[in-house]
Amino acid sequence: MAYGIRFSYGILLPAMIRELGITTTEAGLIYSGYFLAYAFFAPIVGTLTDRVGGRRVVALFCVVLGVGALMMGLINRWQTGFTSALIMGVGASATWTPIVALVSKWFGVKRRGRALGILTSGYGWGFGVMGILIPLIVASYGWRYCWYSLALMALSAALINALLLRSKPEELGLKPYGWTSEDVGGMVSPGRINYRSIVREAGFWLIGASYFAISFATYIAMLYTVSYVNLELDVEYVVAAVLMSVVAFSGIPGGLIIPTLSDYLGRRGTMAVCNAVVAFTLISFVSVGSNLHVLIGIAALYGAFYSAIWPIYAAYAADYFSREAAGTVVGLWTVNYGIGAMTGSAVAGYVRDVTRTFFWSFTLASLMAGLSVALILVSKLKKRVKDSH
Repeated sequence: MAYGIRFSYGILLPAMIRELGITTTEAGLIYSGYFLAYAFFAPIVGTLTDRVGGRRVVALFCVVLGVGALMMGLINRWQTGFTSALIMGVGASATWTPIVALVSKWFGVKRRGRALGILTSGYGWGFGVMGILIPLIVASYGWRYCWYSLALMALSAALINALLLRSKPEELGLKPYGWTSEDVGGMVSPGRINYRSIVREAGFWLIGASYFAISFATYIAMLYTVSYVNLELDVEYVVAAVLMSVVAFSGIPGGLIIPTLSDYLGRRGTMAVCNAVVAFTLISFVSVGSNLHVLIGIAALYGAFYSAIWPIYAAYAADYFSREAAGTVVGLWTVNYGIGAMTGSAVAGYVRDVTRTFFWSFTLASLMAGLSVALILVSKLKKRVKDSH
C-alpha cells in the first residue's frame, strides 16, 4: 500500500502534467514536499517505535497518509500538490522505519535479511499492480480517481494494522524467530539505547551518506522513468507505465534472494554490488534509445537490485547497533534518504527543463549511485555499538 502510493505519483505524472499545466520542475517540487516531511518525521517515528511499539505508530500514520492521498486527488495547481504531498510524507514516514525495526525485533541475526526481503516483496506487489491498474483507471475515470482509490487503501491498512499488528515477540511470550547466541549481545532494555556511541561511529555517518546518494539516484529513476519513455521517447503511455511494473515485479525475487544472500555473504559487500548494478542500469536506460525489449531488460535488472538495497541497509543497522536501536538508527539514516529523494527529484526536474532532455538527469543519477558505492567501500563498521548500562 505505502509503496503503491509513493510510486504512483511517477506513473500518474504525465497525465497530471498535461491537465494541470505544470512544468517538470514544479512536478519535482511536489514530490520533494513528500520527502521533506518524510525526512523530518523519520527519526521521530523511529524513536517512537523503539519506545511505544510499532502497532500504534503505524496505524495512526497510515490514517495521515490516506488523508494526504485524498487531498492529492483534489489539487488544481502545484502549490496545493506540494501541501498534499507534505501530508502524505508525514504519514509515509511510519511505513518503512517502524516496520523494518519491528521485523528486526521478530527475527534473529541469521534470519533477518531473509525476513526483510520477504517484507520488501510487498513493495513489488503493490507497486507492480499499480503500474497495470493506474493507466486503466486514468483512461476510464481520470487521474484524480486513482488518488481516491489509493486513499481508501491507506485507510484500510490503518485498520488492519491496528487490529492485527504486534510490536515484538515478547508481547506474546516468545523469542525472535531464529534466536541464537549472536543475538544476546544485541539485546538492551527499553530506554537504554546508547545514542552517543551510535553517532560517534564514523561508519554510521559514511553509511548514512551512502543512503543519501543512492536515494538521490534511485528516486530520479522512480519519478521520471514513465515521463521519459512517454514524453521523450514517444512510447505509448500504457506501455511506459508497464515498464514500472517490470521494475516492481522483478524486485520481488530480487528482494527475496539478495537480502537472504547477505545473511551469508555479508551486508557491506552485498550493498556495494547492488548499488553498483543500479548505477550501471541508470546510465544504460538513457543510452539505448527506444528499443522496448532492451528497456524492459534494463528495467528488470534495475528492479531486482534496487529492491534489495533497502532491506540490507535495515539489516545492517540491526546487526551492528542492536535490534532494540534499529528503529532509531534507520530513522536517522532515513533523514538522509528523504533529503536525497527530495533534492534528486527537484534537481533532476530542473536539469530536464534547462536541457530539454532527461539524459543528463539520469546521468547525474548514475554518478550519485557510484558515489554511494565508494562510501560503502570506505566504511569500516566492524562491531556493534555497545549498549550503556
